[in-house]
Amino acid sequence: EEAEHQGVEPAFISADMKLDVIQVQQWLTDISATQAAPGFDDGFDEAALHADAFRSGVGLLAEARPDLQRTLDELLITFEQYYAQGIAMAEAYISGGPNDGNVIMGEFDASAAAMAEGIDATNNSLILDATNSLDEAEASAAGARQIVVIISLLTIAVAIAIAFAYSHRLAARVGKTASAARHLARGETDFELSDATGNDEIDEMSKAFGEVVEYLREASTIAARLAEGDLTATLQPRSPNDTLGFALENTSESLRSLISRVDMVSSQVAEGSQALAAGSQQTASTATETAGAVGQVADNADRQSIIAAEVSGALHDIVRGAEQTSGAVQVVADSAQHAAGSAGTG
Repeated sequence: EEAEHQGVEPAFISADMKLDVIQVQQWLTDISATQAAPGFDDGFDEAALHADAFRSGVGLLAEARPDLQRTLDELLITFEQYYAQGIAMAEAYISGGPNDGNVIMGEFDASAAAMAEGIDATNNSLILDATNSLDEAEASAAGARQIVVIISLLTIAVAIAIAFAYSHRLAARVGKTASAARHLARGETDFELSDATGNDEIDEMSKAFGEVVEYLREASTIAARLAEGDLTATLQPRSPNDTLGFALENTSESLRSLISRVDMVSSQVAEGSQALAAGSQQTASTATETAGAVGQVADNADRQSIIAAEVSGALHDIVRGAEQTSGAVQVVADSAQHAAGSAGTG
């Protein structure tokens, strides 16, 4: 903005002023040539407009470049002389024709050359200043760009460092939760769980996981008490869908019911055992009596066995006698048959 105000903008004002000088010369020359003929008599008005524009340009330049005030004052004096000679030349042509006008035209051309030299010098100086200002602005912009690049790089580096630190912290927190999960996977509940004090998603997950661990610890304690025979231990289900809580509660109820039935059956078994003991005593007495009778039977069986042996021997003797008698009868029968045969033959 400073370069535009100090260099570029004054250069454009100076260029417009140079154009105004040319237009003043052009309009005054035209009206001189036409001698203000009807339809061509506006040269003075147009020249006056451009003269006013030139004066305004000088004022704008003085505001933009106070350091050029002296040069601008001299330039304005030169312009006023130039403009006055142009008016005089045009009036001479109009009133006295070429003879009068040509006399002043040389002076006007010399004044125009001096005016052109002054405005060109001023314009070139402003253009040079504008160029230098733009170079300085570009150099400043390049430095600003470098600063912006450096700041951007520093910002990126800080952002990366913050992201790395946060990711490291995040990884550590997630690692602790994962370690606790591995403990639970091995059936371990006696381990230290770090407290979650933040409010981000990881802390919320850690808090929820901590509640799971505490619940499993409570469940394992209840299960241990039940295993030790403490049937008063119960786990209050945390919700209607608490499968583990209801399972432990049902297990406790089932064990209490089973122990109650076992107590009842034990009482019945004790009563039956007493009755069985009494019956056993009676059976023992009866068995003693039966054993005596069996002994008498055994003695009688021995005597009967001896008699049976004697009878068996007698029977063997009878059989042998029968066999002998049968042989004798056979001999007699054969003899009788033989005798009968002999008798028939005789």
